[in-house]
Amino acid sequence: LPLLSAVSSRRFVALYLSLVLAICLVVLFALAAMVVYSILTVSVASRRFEIGVRRMLGATRPALVALLVVQSLLYALPGWILGLALAAALSGQLTQQLAVTSASGETGSATSGS
Repeated sequence: LPLLSAVSSRRFVALYLSLVLAICLVVLFALAAMVVYSILTVSVASRRFEIGVRRMLGATRPALVALLVVQSLLYALPGWILGLALAAALSGQLTQQLAVTSASGETGSATSGS
């Protein structure tokens, strides 16, 4: 049974695990976005008086929006930088691991059938 041998192969397991990991990452990203949104909502709600005073003193709506965008970037940028650094480090390790796996000949049977 070719399907049974495909299911039991390491390549199928790796594909399945990468799919599960991708789904988990999407869920984690959505949760992180909701956390940042809630933090900003609470921040804006607690600063309503300050925003009102700034508006009375002549601040324009675009200036207030720019203030809030800069504040949100101050929350988001450290996470982006840390995430990109971790992604670069882990992609290097995964590339090395894939090179070791392909050098050991485990993917040789998959490429010979092509």
